[in-house]
Amino acid sequence: CGTRLLQAEVIEVTDGTGLTLATHGGAYCLTTGPTGTVDLDLPDDPNQGDQYVIISATSDTVTIAPDGTSKINGTSGGAVTITTRYNALTLICIIAGSPGTNSWVSIG
Repeated sequence: CGTRLLQAEVIEVTDGTGLTLATHGGAYCLTTGPTGTVDLDLPDDPNQGDQYVIISATSDTVTIAPDGTSKINGTSGGAVTITTRYNALTLICIIAGSPGTNSWVSIG
């Protein structure tokens, strides 16, 4: 029967936002705010399967960073970026451990 897509809430996020499951998980996080780079931080205590969708509404760079030495796409402490307005990334926690040992995959 296929997959049914559900409508999700759109939440505005600005530079320095620490993403949390309760507020941002499963929602569309739309970057807004003053001109300049937008830095967002993934939580240090995710559960496997937690998902964050980040949409850039700015012409500046959006950087999404893991906690400490946690991995994104296999790189410890590495961040991912969105450099084009209206592009998006989905980040999914694939291995949840203690802070600094989580693994995320970035799609998009």
